[in-house]
Amino acid sequence: MDQTLSEALFRAADDGDLPAAIAAIETGADVNAVHPDLGDSPLHHAVENGHTPLAKMLLSRGAWVDCSPWCSWASHDIEDDEERWMKYPNVSPPLIIAARSGSIDIVSLLLESKATVDAKNESRMTALMVAAQEGHAKVVKILLEHGAKVYEKDEKKMSAFMYAAKNGRTVV
Repeated sequence: MDQTLSEALFRAADDGDLPAAIAAIETGADVNAVHPDLGDSPLHHAVENGHTPLAKMLLSRGAWVDCSPWCSWASHDIEDDEERWMKYPNVSPPLIIAARSGSIDIVSLLLESKATVDAKNESRMTALMVAAQEGHAKVVKILLEHGAKVYEKDEKKMSAFMYAAKNGRTVV
């Protein structure tokens, strides 16, 4: 695949430029391209920058909703690639990125697209833990409605409740 097409798609995802993203895909850009420096995908960029329409379009064109080294690559017929994990250790699933930002629309979109509600990042944190830590009560509610595990713990043995309490998030 042409690196220029991937670059154009990542730029469009960063900028929220839906027509440019569609043009890049229609000329051959891979919706699941891996950024050579960051290890994430165009969906990650759209989610991180709050571009809901662009994220929706990427998902409709086959973007992997759970794409990250810490999710199940096997569900996408990709070999377990330890080198990829070593090179990009800090790539969180898109749902965790959306939960951190508090974007209700993007969290809902990802869950409707069958994102794994309890997917973990490199610290074994889930979207529920991150939303509780950040004080995003509406996101916490949505995640719980989709079956997020309340008592799940990360590598520090902290749960969503513990993160909320530690950060004074009494509303959560």
